[in-house]
Amino acid sequence: MKKQAEKYILMWLRLIARLQIKKNKPTIIGVTGSAGKTSTVKAIGEVLKTKHSVKCTLKGNSETGIPLELLGIPIKNYTGLRWIGVILLSIWQVIFYWPKYELLIVEMGIDSDQIPKNMTYLLKIIKPMVGIFLNVNNVHGANFSGKDTIKAITTEKGKLLSSLPENGLAIFSADHHSIVNLEKNIRAKKKKFSINQHSDMQLLKYDVSLNGTKFVFLAGGKQFVLNLANQVHFKEAFGGFASALLAGEYFGVNIEDGVNALEKRFKLLPGRMTVLEGINNSVIIDSSYNSSLEPTSATLRMLNQISARGKKIAILGDMREIGKQEKQDHEKLAEVVSKNADEIILVGPLTAKYILPKLKKLKFAKTKIHSFITSYEALGTVKKIIEPHDLILVKGSQNTIFLEIVVKAIMAHPEQASKILCRQTRYWERQRKQLI
Repeated sequence: MKKQAEKYILMWLRLIARLQIKKNKPTIIGVTGSAGKTSTVKAIGEVLKTKHSVKCTLKGNSETGIPLELLGIPIKNYTGLRWIGVILLSIWQVIFYWPKYELLIVEMGIDSDQIPKNMTYLLKIIKPMVGIFLNVNNVHGANFSGKDTIKAITTEKGKLLSSLPENGLAIFSADHHSIVNLEKNIRAKKKKFSINQHSDMQLLKYDVSLNGTKFVFLAGGKQFVLNLANQVHFKEAFGGFASALLAGEYFGVNIEDGVNALEKRFKLLPGRMTVLEGINNSVIIDSSYNSSLEPTSATLRMLNQISARGKKIAILGDMREIGKQEKQDHEKLAEVVSKNADEIILVGPLTAKYILPKLKKLKFAKTKIHSFITSYEALGTVKKIIEPHDLILVKGSQNTIFLEIVVKAIMAHPEQASKILCRQTRYWERQRKQLI
């Protein structure tokens, strides 16, 4: 009975979303990848706003999230009663909700290669003209079939690029061989970005400090500089900004104007590398929204590059939903963190099972290590070890880890938490209380 209800709800949401799109008939840009999708959607929006009216989906990226964003319906919980209200409200919205926009930028997140949580299903809701494939790693790998998880994820996400029309544009990373191998299936015009090899937009130099991040890059034989003041980004984040600038060119925004728009207007979303004042005159880099091997490793390397007067502390939570790679990815992360942090706080059963024993075996590891099962258990130790001028990186997956609990406890101004931390609604507060 429940499955039948879910089936009919999804059919209704798909239908109503397509009707909503027909009201504007916007050109659609789809963004997929294993990490950095939401920030990329936001960056594209800032670039394209210089010449166009734009709508971005920043809260929903799934088979239910995309339709609800298009209809302007916030979803706070997923109870049966709430869905009845959503269906009734969707009828009202499709009749009376008429936002005007030329371009629609949609985050397309998939959790599986099976309907309805796959790319095939999302492409039944929207038909992009421009497709962006940022990167691929083992996020949600537990839900993909076959022995080669990366291949399975790439194949499914890659359907976005192969679905594009000949007059469309496919933007993708030249640094991921599995993505590059999709080229033969793409009919649209192709543009690539890279942090280490020749491409349509190539990173030449990268600098990061607590004062900001600078990307020097080459495009069309000309050198450009993107300087994001008071923001810290790891090197690989260049792909998101490059995608925004390449998409901008397709819609008539030259690179200089795109860079200027990003420098003036782009702001990080909560829990994605946000720099905060911490207790005892420390500095927090809050990346508590989510975690997987490649982004976390990149963030730790960035931590090592940033100058700090005090010690560098890494607070790391479990990396969830990575399937067969669970043990391997956590052990790889142990090697990375041991080289890039002075003190380590581990949170979650997977970090205790895999990272902690691996760290103890590493002869070159000179860091102090603490391990806890929940964020609440870690609070006392975290507060105790923080000293003046320490630099603290916080990164972990959202499912039952919720490292925003730790961030709030060590913020110099915790009264601002509701505005600057991720997952601050009543729904998430109830989820966090279940850990106590």
